[in-house]
Amino acid sequence: SDKENRFDLACIERVIEAIMFLLYKEKHYIKETMKFFKNEYSIDVHSLHVALYAVNLGILLELRDDEIKILGISALLHDIGISSIDEEILRKKAKLDLVEQKIIHQHPKDGETILRHNKIRDPYILDAVLHH
Repeated sequence: SDKENRFDLACIERVIEAIMFLLYKEKHYIKETMKFFKNEYSIDVHSLHVALYAVNLGILLELRDDEIKILGISALLHDIGISSIDEEILRKKAKLDLVEQKIIHQHPKDGETILRHNKIRDPYILDAVLHH
């Protein structure tokens, strides 16, 4: 629904800023804390892991803070299009059929649509979500 596809970009920016703060403050944060993260796959945990690694990589590459922030936001939002996929397909344990695979492969485009719907216009974020 329309309401389900709305999110607060300012909140997402604060999450990324907090991750940046942690990684700048403690160089070994990821190494020391990843063992405590859930080992199960869920989209929210996966997206947080991707954001942590992306921000850490941006720091290691000595990108500017504004670039790291865009990288982190893109990473955190990269799978937002998954929200448009039926839960039955997402929870399916058996191999996906061709139709289901096509639906899954559509999620980056759906993600870009959701971002545009939320007035996200940054070309780097849109491109990262669309082409991840």
